[in-house]
Amino acid sequence: MHDPEEAPGELPLTPRHCLLTPRHGLNLVLLILGLLLTVGLLVQMAAVYPGLVFTEFGLLLLPTWLFCRRLGLAPVPTLLLAPGRPLPPLAAVAMGLLAFAMALALTFPVLLLVFLAGGSYVGPILPLETGGQFLMALAAGAVAAPICEEILFRGFVLRSLAPLGPHVAVWGSALLFGLFHMDPVRLVPTMVLGVVYGYMAAGTGSVRSSMVAHAVNNGLALTLAFMGGGGDKGETLDLESLRLGVARTMAKSGTGLNEAVSPDLILAGAAVGLSLLGLILAALVAMGLRGLAGRRPHRFCLPDMSGATRLPMTSLLRLPSLWAILGLGALIWGRGLWQLFSGHGA
Repeated sequence: MHDPEEAPGELPLTPRHCLLTPRHGLNLVLLILGLLLTVGLLVQMAAVYPGLVFTEFGLLLLPTWLFCRRLGLAPVPTLLLAPGRPLPPLAAVAMGLLAFAMALALTFPVLLLVFLAGGSYVGPILPLETGGQFLMALAAGAVAAPICEEILFRGFVLRSLAPLGPHVAVWGSALLFGLFHMDPVRLVPTMVLGVVYGYMAAGTGSVRSSMVAHAVNNGLALTLAFMGGGGDKGETLDLESLRLGVARTMAKSGTGLNEAVSPDLILAGAAVGLSLLGLILAALVAMGLRGLAGRRPHRFCLPDMSGATRLPMTSLLRLPSLWAILGLGALIWGRGLWQLFSGHGA
């Protein structure tokens, strides 16, 4: 059924589309998680950037595409690859920039909490010392990742969770997106990015705009890392190293702040300030998304929104794949937390 008020570009609701359910999405997530924890880790250890490209196309995109074919679903409408509701490319770029700034602002307070609890952190180590490495990083992180991850999470997974309601679909797919990055420190910022991309896809009925925003976010992060001297240093961050860095900066400034203000006060002020900045940016992002997806379900360009296909949240609890994913998530989180607080970094 088509809602009479639906926007142009909304995907039609057909019996073939209705075949996709949360069970299918969670089964695919479980399969790909298993592939990432085995084959994905091995190929990335053998060669970082070729391994990342292989992981994205071979372990995320290919299984997703084959899953659609196995279910007898047309990949283009099922994965939200059609144009959908029009959105100016510059709007998607602006949303990507806002989302990047918001996630970055939220990361430091999370890190500081880990350090205050006695932990230390080593971020993702990527070789970015030469122009060639930078180009390979862009190919893997700003091209392959946005295409493949958006098709999986904002295409298949978001669509499969749509019978639970648009907001559950967006936040549920975002949580799985954060879990896939297997980093407790980056879980919240990555999940926030997933929420933004999810509402962009749900509001336009297409993953094209979220691909653009995702590419902008990753490309900007890699560019800043390259300009900062690369990410293959393996430096450990902890509270003492932060204090020392702040003290050195204040001493070099020649303002005398090092004698009047403690590094801890500077760090606390930075955490509060960045948290407030993150909330302000989140409000700006929400304002930007409001024109794409409102509170009423028919404002979303997602199929499976009719009353006949709406499923209760309790239906998820009967899915073995959900509990398997939660179990794997607990193991990943346990390992990540052990690394944070055992002195081995992340």
